[in-house]
Amino acid sequence: MTMEEFNKIHEHYKLQKPSLFGPATSDRPATEVQLKRVEDEIGLRLPASYRAFLQIYGGGYFGFTNIFSADPDSEFYLPLKQSEASPFLPAGLLAISDDEAGGLYVMKVDDGIVTETILYWNTDGGLIRTEFDGILQFIARCAYEAA
Repeated sequence: MTMEEFNKIHEHYKLQKPSLFGPATSDRPATEVQLKRVEDEIGLRLPASYRAFLQIYGGGYFGFTNIFSADPDSEFYLPLKQSEASPFLPAGLLAISDDEAGGLYVMKVDDGIVTETILYWNTDGGLIRTEFDGILQFIARCAYEAA
């Protein structure tokens, strides 16, 4: 999914369900400096789609989901969330969202490169492949309709 396709989906649902996307519901949009700081802290380069989402929408609570962000003042700050998850999260995974029940949505890291592969991980079931072909598809599915 391209950012343009995602933006169209978002605009549609924002008109249908405006209360999900009020000004106080998400973190601030990320600056390039904040994104670079996040990447330096986690030691990885974020995929272009994740960077673009954070620059436009900011992350944090986003509709019915949450997206780990580049806002250092947020409870959803990506380096903080990755640090909290790292004691139990298998190697080669970057946490991007939690299900607020102990599970994490993660992006796979191959040879130091964060891929668009979205997986679900929890302590009970381990690692499960999802149907999402990237972070924008994940957000488009999870943010607009309750699971």
